[in-house]
Amino acid sequence: MKTILLFLLVISTHVFAQSDYTVDKNATIYAVPGGELLTAVVKNDTIFVKHIAANGQLIWEDNLIFSPQLFPIYLNEITRFKNTDDYVISVVADFTPQTPYIQNFQTDTLIYEFTKFNLTSHLFTGNVVDTFSCYNIHLVEIGDTSMYLIAAENTQGEPLKKYTTYALNSSMEMNLVAPSDSMSTVLMFWKEYVFDDTIFRLHSVSNYLVLDKFTTDISFIESLSISTSTVDDFNSIFFREIVNKDSLLVITLGETNSNYSRHWQFKWLDLSLNNIHEVEIEAPRFAIDNDYYQLNFDNIEIDQVNKRILILGTYWPSATSTDTPQKLFLFDFDFNLICEISMKLGDYSKNSLISLHDLVYLRVSDQDEDLLYRLGCHLLGMDQIESNFSVEIYPNPATTEIYVSNPESKLLTIELITLEGKQISKTTEQSSFQTLDLTDLQVGIYLIKISDGIHTSIKRFAKV
Repeated sequence: MKTILLFLLVISTHVFAQSDYTVDKNATIYAVPGGELLTAVVKNDTIFVKHIAANGQLIWEDNLIFSPQLFPIYLNEITRFKNTDDYVISVVADFTPQTPYIQNFQTDTLIYEFTKFNLTSHLFTGNVVDTFSCYNIHLVEIGDTSMYLIAAENTQGEPLKKYTTYALNSSMEMNLVAPSDSMSTVLMFWKEYVFDDTIFRLHSVSNYLVLDKFTTDISFIESLSISTSTVDDFNSIFFREIVNKDSLLVITLGETNSNYSRHWQFKWLDLSLNNIHEVEIEAPRFAIDNDYYQLNFDNIEIDQVNKRILILGTYWPSATSTDTPQKLFLFDFDFNLICEISMKLGDYSKNSLISLHDLVYLRVSDQDEDLLYRLGCHLLGMDQIESNFSVEIYPNPATTEIYVSNPESKLLTIELITLEGKQISKTTEQSSFQTLDLTDLQVGIYLIKISDGIHTSIKRFAKV
């Protein structure tokens, strides 16, 4: 813990002061109303559940033993009956362990246990065990007294993935809602959203995006599709999320065959898949031992509160130097870069971003526990520390002029930017000292973005 905090302080005392939560290592985390969390960890045939308060203190902990005593078991998910304190925790075991369902997306014989518990009393009050021929089950929140179980079936030799839908009510009774031929697709990766009386199912493979719409009784409304593209012929949708009832965000990773340059493509689409806004940028570069590496995505999350897109990445191809940092980027919803931070925290391979209560946290994997640090532009945007990139601005605050010291006389691109991301001016010059005129700026807080084409530093200053 002390080691982690020391690293954090080296980055910036303003960026990360202390962790918001400490949770069990490798626990699955769920947000519950009021800023609280549920965490669940699987150990042998038992699920250990903890209820954590908004201040990080433990409220209660309990455990659930999987009834059939099958091993190994896996946590599927925890889902809430809407507007209640009742939840369902689902676990799964494999009746045919010679083809583990986590490693094989072909239909398998799986046994699920769905157990109801109350958040306030933390009592496990009822459960149902059933066997499904499928490769996965999603629990979808529908109403106060019921939820849907959507079982995904994939028959070998057939191109379609079929979905059978059941209703699980608060009395833990399960009834068929729609047979497997009512929902089907050729694509595998999908997520569902319920807005008003419509279920939206978003799924994609490679650069192909599909949005299906159903009523809440699984009556088909329509299916829409679009092919996204980046550069040349290498395309992969890395992130797709319906951000609100009106639009969805798609972030695609592309690569040119000519020079192996990676590109990021950001797209806002409305729920008819019409393009609202699109930007393509080259992935940031980083120098290690005279070689240049480009950033690859690890995680992307949306900060709904501050309207920010957060990208956590490491460098490609396989930069192995111990000095290679992970990087965290914050973009606003117009795809303007707001903040960029280099990080050397915990276990790089296990660090991640996680969205809880519409805010985004950095999850740092320490030796014995995981630490959650809340991220947002009210915490970021301070002076960022960049190795091998020594530029300074002064005075700060400034009145009529501000100076940029560039001891190595690199060719620099310098932008003046408002806190909302609007560009005021942009210059490119190679000298050891530059002067920026501030006489036309109103009093307030601004950003200076300085880049040498490889490194980028964003510094905040005040005009008085």
